[in-house]
Amino acid sequence: MGIGAFPALPEQENGWLAAFLRQHLGGKPNAIEYRIEAPDEYLAQDSVRIAPSGLYLRRNAQLVFVAPAGGGRTPAYLERFRQGTARWYHIPIATINKQQTSHAIMQDIAHCAIAIHSTGKHSVINYVYDVRSVKLVQRHKITAEQSGKNDKASINKDTDTGQYWLFELGASHALNTPLQLNSQRKFKFKITSMSDILSATNGDMLAKRYSYLYQEALLDA
Repeated sequence: MGIGAFPALPEQENGWLAAFLRQHLGGKPNAIEYRIEAPDEYLAQDSVRIAPSGLYLRRNAQLVFVAPAGGGRTPAYLERFRQGTARWYHIPIATINKQQTSHAIMQDIAHCAIAIHSTGKHSVINYVYDVRSVKLVQRHKITAEQSGKNDKASINKDTDTGQYWLFELGASHALNTPLQLNSQRKFKFKITSMSDILSATNGDMLAKRYSYLYQEALLDA
């Protein structure tokens, strides 16, 4: 059935099980250390999401990945996002890991909304895309079409083995009211919900899912 297990033998220390429980449940909290966990905190971790063999466990089909287009992209690449015809987006795994965003969360993302520079100090989100797939690939395997960059020296360098999350985008859905963001408020990405996207009037005010992971990353830094 593909279910994980730990050996638990009499008169043994059973260290693997104890370490696993300490990692996910923590030690005995005192009054100062105690905090209330977010409802989806433990399901956001890779190791506790165990699906039957041959099946994939998706906890949330409404997660939206929101991010800026990034610098140095070709005009044609950016125009596809403005027109709702974009097919690819990529982001370094190092950027994702800084906010302690697990593989499980990334693979749960069902939609993608990319902010494109508009005028002055603002960027705008015009479309939300369905995500057909999201996977880890090495940078040199990402083509110029997928990256939106023409720098062949950096794109095709065989020694560039840094990993990136590559989104394959599907159908686009135009927002009734495009969301504006202040370009001076730098952000790498945020994960929100489709309901928040549809009800928002300002892109800077979008609710951020899993924000507790980002706060813990700052504390550990």
